[in-house]
Amino acid sequence: MVNRDAYLMLASVLVFYILAFNGVISRAEGILFLLIYISYTIFLISSKKVRETYNFDDFLDYFLKFKYL
Repeated sequence: MVNRDAYLMLASVLVFYILAFNGVISRAEGILFLLIYISYTIFLISSKKVRETYNFDDFLDYFLKFKYL
């Protein structure tokens, strides 16, 4: 679980740095961050109900295949 959270935090910091490089975060970029946050929260809640161990790869699969919608 620590590995999954650490990878996600590292990835979000890198994405933030790349998007904020020009000094402005646009509305679309803010919506992207909000979508990532909401989908990760839903992923955490659903994985807690199942009580299985998921890795960062499982979250990427969950996020990129839009399973949270």
